[in-house]
Amino acid sequence: MTATGTAAPGTLQPEYRMILTHCRGLLSVAEVAAHRGRPPSVVQVLLADLLDWGLIPSARPPVRPCPAPSAPTRPR
Repeated sequence: MTATGTAAPGTLQPEYRMILTHCRGLLSVAEVAAHRGRPPSVVQVLLADLLDWGLIPSARPPVRPCPAPSAPTRPR
């Protein structure tokens, strides 16, 4: 997760603000949960709300292509 940079509304609850503070770089749900001291299931619900409100993006990180497999060699 990473914050979009969109200004958070003034009425946003503190738990949501704390998550946005920790989402300055690319983090997993587990990392956000560990920073906040909350179960991952709770953090998933909070992140879903932030996603719905457009405060965090839904893009996945880029995936590096796998190298092409080499041809098997026969043992001598």
